[in-house]
Amino acid sequence: MMISSDLMLMMGLAAIVVGGAAVAYLWASDHRRVIARKRLRAGLGGGNQTAVGPTHSLWLARFDPSWLSKLSEDPLLRPLLVRAGWRDPQAVSAFRGVQNIMTLAALIAVVAYWLLQGADSEQWFQPMLLSFTAVALAYLSPKLLLRRIASQHQQRIRDEIPVFVHLLKVLFDAGLSFDQALLTIARENRQIIPTIAVAIDTVMRQIKAGADRSEALSAMAADLDVGDFTDLIRLLRQIERFGGDIQQPLMEFAQVIEERRRSGIQDRVGKLSSAMTVVMVLFFLPALMLLLAGPGFISILESLGAVE
Repeated sequence: MMISSDLMLMMGLAAIVVGGAAVAYLWASDHRRVIARKRLRAGLGGGNQTAVGPTHSLWLARFDPSWLSKLSEDPLLRPLLVRAGWRDPQAVSAFRGVQNIMTLAALIAVVAYWLLQGADSEQWFQPMLLSFTAVALAYLSPKLLLRRIASQHQQRIRDEIPVFVHLLKVLFDAGLSFDQALLTIARENRQIIPTIAVAIDTVMRQIKAGADRSEALSAMAADLDVGDFTDLIRLLRQIERFGGDIQQPLMEFAQVIEERRRSGIQDRVGKLSSAMTVVMVLFFLPALMLLLAGPGFISILESLGAVE
């Protein structure tokens, strides 16, 4: 099937026009939703409250219409955003807005490049393949980047757990209650353990608003999905429920954490040694053999040449 250049040009221009119209529609519809939220808060007496979520999140959420969210709903996106440290109510809509913007921008860029290079009716498969690849990469790359950020966020929590345990022990030794110790860590130790302090501060706000302490801590541990942190929260819940001395269990848990970290470091060192062995065999050993055996081989060759 042959496609004329005029038809291809019209298709490209139509795609750009439709994309611009979609952006304008999303902008206008979200602007109406923002006005409706403000009127609702004013009607409920909450005119002095802060807006829901940061300004940039609300702006990005404009590019995530409700019909498109329902069409490609991802139940794993919200937990992944929480593990990455983004608990904003508009985080899902903002992230999907980023995906939609990048996808639309990639499509427009490919179509514009296609038109500037000149549309060839006989070479239509390559531009279509390029368009599909660009759109797929633009849509999937934010998710891949988010997974990497979530993994780094979880690693920071693992690194802060030993300090968190020792801070808890010091505060309990000083006579602070459970809530006072958590509140002190959340408010006064953000420079020492910033990632855990932010998570604890969120939990303390929920408890202050009326949430159950045990359930709030369990939900936080489940959202962060860090094994050592989940074990620590489970230990604190058991101590709070059944009572008893808290210093000794914390010290034993700190020793367990240190042993796990030591074992992890030993495993990484072992893997690094194996990798270095391969590198030495491939690169260092040939050079060493040439350096050690080279003069001997040269002497033998010279002797044989002299005999001949």
